[in-house]
Amino acid sequence: MSNVKLVASRFLLPLEFYLGLMAMAWALSGGVGKGNLYDILRANGDSTMAWLLTLSSVGMAQCAVAVLEWTGGRNWRPHQLLRSAKARTAVSFVALLAWLWVIKMMMDTGAWEKVFVLILTAPATVAMQGWVCWENYRVRLAVDELVSTRTLQFRR
Repeated sequence: MSNVKLVASRFLLPLEFYLGLMAMAWALSGGVGKGNLYDILRANGDSTMAWLLTLSSVGMAQCAVAVLEWTGGRNWRPHQLLRSAKARTAVSFVALLAWLWVIKMMMDTGAWEKVFVLILTAPATVAMQGWVCWENYRVRLAVDELVSTRTLQFRR
């Protein structure tokens, strides 16, 4: 396997791990405790448990696939890298959808005014998840021997 494909697969792993941790932090902020976000969700009748489970599940999955490839993926065969790229693409896409849900909830509840940091972090997280999803999808195409990739280029 080309080292370029391996590098292309691995360069976003720290970002994916960070995004997973951020999702878990926001899960705890809105799902447990006595902060502004928790109070806003409760006051609007939104399920803090749904918030907690959705974001923590996405965050744990994203951390898990990133750590798995980071710790063991250096010497993977192409089919193992393909499996990992598929998993990372799927997880990042689901995470993107979860963060779009966060934005919708923030707009519906008016929480932007009291949890001001979400004005920047939620859209930025959607953008980063989109980038991660796209790059992992490209790696998936590059590693899949059934897909012609003559025009696909990786420049890192």
